[in-house]
Amino acid sequence: MLRHCTICKRDVELSEWHRHSQRHRRGGKGANKQQKKAAKARAGYACANCGRSDLDLEVHHIDGNWRNNTWTNLIALCPPCHVDADAEVQAAREQHRDIDHRPRTYKLS
Repeated sequence: MLRHCTICKRDVELSEWHRHSQRHRRGGKGANKQQKKAAKARAGYACANCGRSDLDLEVHHIDGNWRNNTWTNLIALCPPCHVDADAEVQAAREQHRDIDHRPRTYKLS
């Protein structure tokens, strides 16, 4: 017997339902291809920080938690901006402080 997951739009065996739903609550295993594609499309296939569209985009987790794959936590950045954003998250962790991980220039739609 199958149960339909409204989060990932998959049909899941009823015997696996508990494990499947727990995965969504924990945030899963990182952004999947569909989530990455959606983040890039939201940014207009250009870096949400600098606007460059000539480089392959990467998806950045704004809060630094790779398991938090909510659409508000994923943003498309070019590799140089992604390195800078990751460095900012790491610096905040090392200093044990909260930071606004979303620079004012990010264009979220």
